[in-house]
Amino acid sequence: MREHEVAAPSKSSRRTGNQAGRLRDQAAAAVAADAATIPLDTHLPVFVYGTLRPGHWNYRGFLEGRTEAEAPATLPGGRMWDGGFPYVAETEGGGTIVGTLIDVKRREWDGVRQRLDGLEGFDPAGGRENHYTRRARSVTAADGSTRIAWVYFAAPDTVSRIEARGLPVILSGDWAEDGAHNARRDVRAD
Repeated sequence: MREHEVAAPSKSSRRTGNQAGRLRDQAAAAVAADAATIPLDTHLPVFVYGTLRPGHWNYRGFLEGRTEAEAPATLPGGRMWDGGFPYVAETEGGGTIVGTLIDVKRREWDGVRQRLDGLEGFDPAGGRENHYTRRARSVTAADGSTRIAWVYFAAPDTVSRIEARGLPVILSGDWAEDGAHNARRDVRAD
């Protein structure tokens, strides 16, 4: 098992019912608490939900050839808007965001991280207004395992602008399926 990974319950633990559920919830809470203290330069997978997903234009320029593994994954507690590319914000009681968990090659991590931060308008030093923020969060891989990954969320001022503009909400949480038809361009528009 990798660092920051929580195994899905085994078949024998599922039989114990509520106890297994409580243990899984406790493990997920511990992982989430640890995520809040991870330094911003830490090599973690990246959860992507829009133009950085395999098959979309920013994947080709920023991630293609620099990854070790890619797998479908979901992020709980989010709300997604379509502004030509997706915006996601954490919301209490929010829906599930559909995306891809990408393991970047260790030797590529520093360069990829800096390029992604630039693409997303995120300054880890806080020297300017951020368009997005990057936070470590628990995501669920297709195999049921929970992993800590970097996720780019719309910054609070960005969310205010999104709401003021009345951008459409993607209720499914899957931009590739329900928002991509609005996003066939190669540059981000603010």
